[in-house]
Amino acid sequence: MVRPAAAILTFGVLYLIARANYLLYHALVEIFSVVVAFLIFAISWLVRDREHDSFPSAIGVGYAFVGLLDITHTIAYRGMGIFAQTGANPATQLWISARWLEAVTLLTAPFVHTIRARTLLWWTYGAFFGLVLLAIFWWKVFPICYVEGSGLTTFKIGAEYGVIGVLVLTLLVLRKHSPQIPPVLVRYLSYAIVATIVSEFCFTLYVDVYDLANFAGHLVKVASYYLLFCGIVERCIREPLANLYYSLQKENMRLKREASLDSLTGLFNRGAALLLIEAKLRESRVAREPFSLMMIDIDHFKQVNDTHGHQIGDAVLRELGNLILGTVRSGEDIVGRYGGEEFILAMGNTDAARATAVAERIRQEVAEHIFASPCGKPLKVTVSVGVVEARRGEPVEEIIRRADEALYQAKARGRNRAEVMG
Repeated sequence: MVRPAAAILTFGVLYLIARANYLLYHALVEIFSVVVAFLIFAISWLVRDREHDSFPSAIGVGYAFVGLLDITHTIAYRGMGIFAQTGANPATQLWISARWLEAVTLLTAPFVHTIRARTLLWWTYGAFFGLVLLAIFWWKVFPICYVEGSGLTTFKIGAEYGVIGVLVLTLLVLRKHSPQIPPVLVRYLSYAIVATIVSEFCFTLYVDVYDLANFAGHLVKVASYYLLFCGIVERCIREPLANLYYSLQKENMRLKREASLDSLTGLFNRGAALLLIEAKLRESRVAREPFSLMMIDIDHFKQVNDTHGHQIGDAVLRELGNLILGTVRSGEDIVGRYGGEEFILAMGNTDAARATAVAERIRQEVAEHIFASPCGKPLKVTVSVGVVEARRGEPVEEIIRRADEALYQAKARGRNRAEVMG
């Protein structure tokens, strides 16, 4: 939407142009209207294959022919000197024809739901456009709308009020069919119709095609076209792009999450775990809090795979991951699968004594847990754990190396135990 200051500035400039050269002002606002009408058609045509959203395309078909009538009206305007008839009547006849076509387009658009109906619109509006041109310039049977010296005819004024009536009816139709029409279009279209009604009322008042009522009517027409254009852009371009961006963001987040997780256990994979551990270590050092890390390894895991198969081995890894997760602080501690049957656990604000207690609790829960077995017999496994507390300034790699040494000590001392390296 245009900011109020920009709108006021634009209207002010157009007013000054109208004071200096009304023909130029008229040409500018009509060319703007024509360009917007064709843009509405072009945008809506691009989304014509959306079976669930035929409303914009129905409007676009109508505005293609409204734009053609408006551009013909512009070059036929008094003073342009393009057509043989130099009076204001032909341009006024084209004007009222365009306004009726515009009103009917807005009224019927909510009822166009099929490609066949849209094709019928092409033929109907095209025939209307051709008949209007023939009636005005060839057959000369179109009712007179403007008489030099006296102004608008009764037919022209009545036709303008007829357009207003159709537009009011359109507002009622929009309200009734609003659940089936995109809300953003209902809102902008309602604003545009109200502006068009004001514009049409202005065009019942002028005496000369260069007077103030004519100026105001064209100015409000610019606003109505712009509002409709905003609605079409919001519905056909901005909303789909926003939805696409949102979908891509969700997919990107999903892919990032999947890329950071171990596909078997659902824990962080090695790369993601190391990044998170480094960040947690930095936080602990800034807060001057202790930081501990442990390596957890399943004892004799090769025998589990050889005896029961890799499928059972995978199930053991998954269950062990869940056991570890159930023991640690959710959202604070970092648990990851370091590789094979080895897991890593990092704990902020935790010294060696507390970490050892956690390690012992994990070891005990694993030893008491009955894992799945294909033959129904209980499957028991144990783990060995190496625990270290980070030293001042010690890098993550060195902390992990010392935890591995502690783990190897636990293995060497009989397995199913936790060892702490100071």
